[in-house]
Amino acid sequence: MRKTPEGIIVDEITGYLKENRIWHFVYPASVTFGLPDVMGLYHGRFFGIEIKRGDGRGRATDLQKEVAA
Repeated sequence: MRKTPEGIIVDEITGYLKENRIWHFVYPASVTFGLPDVMGLYHGRFFGIEIKRGDGRGRATDLQKEVAA
């Protein structure tokens, strides 16, 4: 199966997080809407990473913008 551009980036980010033993999880977009693609904890702090394509075709939804605000 061919990966999407976002899927490739998620794999790179999660690979880095695993190598550095940083606790994280990935929510599939088809399960929950409005949450970041990758979420985790680092030194007791929550982080969320929203992945978008580099070619300008990926855009944040209104819900994603509202949740991030």
